[in-house]
Amino acid sequence: TAGGVCFLSSRNKFWETASVIMCLAAALVCYKLLVKHITGSSGSSWFEAGCMDDGNSGPTSCETVLASPYSYVPPKFAGEPEGTPHTPVAFFGLTYYCMVATWILGIGRPSRSRRWVHLFPLFIVAVGLVYSARFVRIMFTELEQWCLWCMVTHGLNLLIAVCVIALWPRKTGAERDATGFEPQSQVNVQAIVTTYPSAGRMFAVIGIMMLVWYANYGQYAILAAHRTTRLFNICSAQLMEVRGNPAALMRHWKNQEPVEIIIRPDDPFRTSAAKDQEVLEVVVFSDFQCPSCAAFADFFENSAQPLFDGRLKLVYKHYPLDTTCNPMTSRSMHVGACEAAKIAEAARILGGEKTFWSAHDVLFEAKRKGHTGRDYDLNAIALKIGVDDNELGQTMNRPAVAERISADARMARSYGVQGTPTVFVQRKKIHTQAKTSIEFWNALAEQFWQQTGTPRPAHTLPSKSKRTENPGAIPGSQDQPNGS
Repeated sequence: TAGGVCFLSSRNKFWETASVIMCLAAALVCYKLLVKHITGSSGSSWFEAGCMDDGNSGPTSCETVLASPYSYVPPKFAGEPEGTPHTPVAFFGLTYYCMVATWILGIGRPSRSRRWVHLFPLFIVAVGLVYSARFVRIMFTELEQWCLWCMVTHGLNLLIAVCVIALWPRKTGAERDATGFEPQSQVNVQAIVTTYPSAGRMFAVIGIMMLVWYANYGQYAILAAHRTTRLFNICSAQLMEVRGNPAALMRHWKNQEPVEIIIRPDDPFRTSAAKDQEVLEVVVFSDFQCPSCAAFADFFENSAQPLFDGRLKLVYKHYPLDTTCNPMTSRSMHVGACEAAKIAEAARILGGEKTFWSAHDVLFEAKRKGHTGRDYDLNAIALKIGVDDNELGQTMNRPAVAERISADARMARSYGVQGTPTVFVQRKKIHTQAKTSIEFWNALAEQFWQQTGTPRPAHTLPSKSKRTENPGAIPGSQDQPNGS
C-alpha cells in the first residue's frame, strides 16, 4: 500500500507539473501576442521569427490574424457604432492560462471524496477547448491565414486538457483496502481519503485567481496607455507639421467635396462688407460652452477677418455638445451648452441679428473667463444685450427655440459634423489645424483677392507678429462627444 501511495503521489506530481509548465508556456506566448497586437512588435527576436511576417511566409502571418476582426472579443467589424468595447483575444488567452495554472498549483488533484471540486477546472478547460476549435476554424476558413504562435497556444491547450482530465480523482489501492476489498495495511489510510481541499483553501485559490485577473488587466491597460501615448505623439507631430504648412491645408480644403449647407433667411450672419461687395462665406457649427469655439471666435474676428478687410461672412449654426437639446450627440460634454444656445436663439428672436451677435460675444466672453455653463445670470446678460430679462427667459422656453437648435444639430450631422467648432468655407470643411492658422487664412485671402480682381490692400497683409498663432487659440483642438 505504501508503494501505491508513492506511485499515486508521483503520478499526481507529473500531471500537475506538466500542466503548469504548459500553462505558463501558453501564457508567455499569449502575452507576446498581446504586446504585438497593441504595439506592433513583441520585443523578442525569437517570437518575431516565429511570426514569419516577411512577405514570403505563404499562409502563415501573425500580422494578418492579429489585424483581423476576429482578434477581438467581440469581433471588431467596420461600420459598427462608435464606442463599442473590444478586447484582444490574446488578453483572454493570457488570463485563461494563468488562472488554470493557479488552480493546479493551489489545488491540484482533490481527494476522491471531493472530486466534485475538479469539475470547475474541467469546465474551464472545456470552454477553452471550444474557443480554441473556433479560432482554428476561423483561421483556416474565414481568414485563410494562420498564426504559428496562435496554433502553439491551441495545441498546448489540448495537452493541458489531457493533463486536467488525468488529474480526476480515482480510487487507489489504499482506498480499496479501506473499503474492505483487501486487508488494511499499517499505512494510515485516513490520511489518503481525507477531504481535500478544504473550503478555506478553495476560497484562497479563487481569490488569488482574481488577483491574477486584475494583474493581467493592469498590464493590458499599461500596454494600451503606452500605445495611446505613442500614437498621440506621432499624431501631434504630424498635425503640427500640417499646421505649419498652409499649402497642405489649402490642398486639404480644395479636395473636400462641397456640401449643400442650408442657409435660412434668418440665420444670423456677421460681416463688415458693403452690400455690393463680394464676400467669402464661412459657416461655423459651434457651442457656447466649447473652449475651442471661444478661441476660434476670437481668432476669426481679430486675426482672420482683417486679412479680408472685413469681407468674411460668418454664418452661425448651433451644435451644443449637450444631450439636453442635441439628439445627435452621444453624451453631454458641456453642461449648460443647451441653455447658452437657447439664450442666443432667444436673443435673435427678440432683437434680430445684432442682438444675437451681442449675446454671442457675451456668452463666449463668459466662457473665456471660466464660466462652467451652470446658472447663467439672465438679468446680467439681458442688460448687456439690451432686452428685457423676463422676455428673454420666456422666449428661451418656447418650443420653437428647442426645435431650431435640434434642427441645426440634425443638419450638422448630415454634413459629417461630430465635434465643435466645425468650419466650412464656401461649403467645404476645412482641416482642424486650419481653423486658427494665420498662414491658412492668409493663403485663403490671397486667393480671394485674386478672384475679386482687386489688388490686395496693404493693410490686409499680416505683420510678422501676426504670423504666429493666436495666443488665445487652442491649436488643432476640437471638442467631440467621443472625447477625441
